[in-house]
Amino acid sequence: MTESSGPEKRGAPRAATDFVVELYELDNRTLIGIGRLQNLSVSGACVESVSVLAEKTGVVVRLLLGKRHLLTLPADVVWVRNLPNTRQYGIRFGGYPEGARQLVVKFVEEYFSELKGTDFLANPPGNY
Repeated sequence: MTESSGPEKRGAPRAATDFVVELYELDNRTLIGIGRLQNLSVSGACVESVSVLAEKTGVVVRLLLGKRHLLTLPADVVWVRNLPNTRQYGIRFGGYPEGARQLVVKFVEEYFSELKGTDFLANPPGNY
């Protein structure tokens, strides 16, 4: 496992979240971990978990988006950051249904529309 470093490589805006996610092997049956979704975009996410995953591992991420939509998103682990008591994983989504993609786009757009008029967009705390 390696730690991420270098310039920002995100291609899409991310919404800060605090959702619980389940991580499955690509068979979509074998649970390999439970974590917390720290942020979400149409192209990927950051997940924090005590589970051990390696870079380039294929996973399926299941999450309940906005308490209404259960999403099942195939993904790859693209980076790993070891923290004192947990790990963070950069997840890149790939090949998921257009309907799920549109739900994620809408969620992120609503997140940023709620932030308009606040000081958050002018002075964001951290890398969201």
